[in-house]
Amino acid sequence: MNPQKARYSVALKALAKRKIRIYANYSGGDVVDGHLVGTFDGEQWDIRYTQINTDNETATGHSVGDVELLDDGRVRVEDEWESKPGTGESIHEEVNG
Repeated sequence: MNPQKARYSVALKALAKRKIRIYANYSGGDVVDGHLVGTFDGEQWDIRYTQINTDNETATGHSVGDVELLDDGRVRVEDEWESKPGTGESIHEEVNG
């Protein structure tokens, strides 16, 4: 798997080990604008998302992923997702911006 860099407006680093709600906006690669909402239990996120790409195609889906804090302070998520139009696996790493 190739890491896909995404910019998240949520700081998962500060979240306690309890099920809380998360909300984020993201973009990167072919994704021009994306939004997610879900829960985070301190180890995994469970989210629903919708996004639009550079070809103006929309996609929506569900993802469950393991969240970890990297040594340099960035957040990394390895997740499995299903969407319309497909399924797959991704790695997301926070970018400093």
